[in-house]
Amino acid sequence: APAGSERRKVGDLYASYMDSARVETLGLTPLEPELKAIAALKSPADLPSAFAHAARLGLQTPFGVSVGQDPKSSSVNIVQISQSGLGLPDRDYYLRQDPKMAETRAAYTAYIERLFTLAKQPDPAGAASRVVALETEIAKPQWDRAKNRDRDLTYNKMTVTTVAAATPAYDWRGYFRAAGLAQASDLVVRQPDYLKAMNSVVAGTPAQTWREYLTFKLLDHYADELPSGFQQAQFEFRNKTLNGQREMSPRWKRAVNEVEGILGEAAGKLYVERYFT
Repeated sequence: APAGSERRKVGDLYASYMDSARVETLGLTPLEPELKAIAALKSPADLPSAFAHAARLGLQTPFGVSVGQDPKSSSVNIVQISQSGLGLPDRDYYLRQDPKMAETRAAYTAYIERLFTLAKQPDPAGAASRVVALETEIAKPQWDRAKNRDRDLTYNKMTVTTVAAATPAYDWRGYFRAAGLAQASDLVVRQPDYLKAMNSVVAGTPAQTWREYLTFKLLDHYADELPSGFQQAQFEFRNKTLNGQREMSPRWKRAVNEVEGILGEAAGKLYVERYFT
């Protein structure tokens, strides 16, 4: 197909995912600029710009920021802020003390350690423990699933000034500038007390731990596009331990999923062209 066309992009993306030999050869090279940027984070004051960049990559941070339809004014788009940042499905996985949850937390810690080991990061075991401890602190003020389903409780319209005052340790104005949302004035905050509680977590967590947290989020997000060791580690924890999947899907099926996730509209056009003349 012509270079730059949607058809060519779909084919190139599928082919690049299927080129497992090149993936193994490249290793972590494609992520090195991101790893260096995370390593340069010196204090919590650097977090807003780091989190804004992470969001552009699709990485988790403690604050989920999106632009979408105002739930109470469907003709308006508005910035919405929600709790986020947990690598396990929800807060209960961190806070419940029954044997099953404890077993899952241990497996999660081992998974993080394995990614750090594969990436040749310093102190993999210590870093994994610190990441889980940080996520536990993030989980403590989060709302449970039932409360999060309440459409009235989760609709709290605020100004940027109000949000900034609630979390003085985190520069929300700096975040919005870095995220390209500097013109936003009104926001919907889904869990306002979580936002306020995160102030002490942001201020009290050492920069080293934030670096480890963001490094893990980067490796976890891209594990399926990295060499086989990362793919296998992610499958064994996220698919097998958490979801009970017994075997990893063939690479071609995962390549199809990759295309669907990144170029789904373009791939859909090709499908329609072929099957709906």
